[in-house]
Amino acid sequence: MMPAFARVVGRPVQLAMIQRRLRRSTSTRRIAGVCGGLADFLGLNVTAVRMIWLPQAVAGGGGLLAYLPPWIVVPEASVGTTHR
Repeated sequence: MMPAFARVVGRPVQLAMIQRRLRRSTSTRRIAGVCGGLADFLGLNVTAVRMIWLPQAVAGGGGLLAYLPPWIVVPEASVGTTHR
């Protein structure tokens, strides 16, 4: 990512950049923390993410197949880094 700059009194000033990374939640975990981490990353309520995921998991099994790769690949958040 290129840093963002703003002109203040004729000089470029670097603005603070916020880096959001997808991590599995440790505080809102039910199974592996994937839904909680996704909710934190997207700024959504964790219950809403679970309500979207659950019918997909029960109906055709696609939700289960979509849950496994993040469980394996996405790192777990450090203690105290999740927002909820």
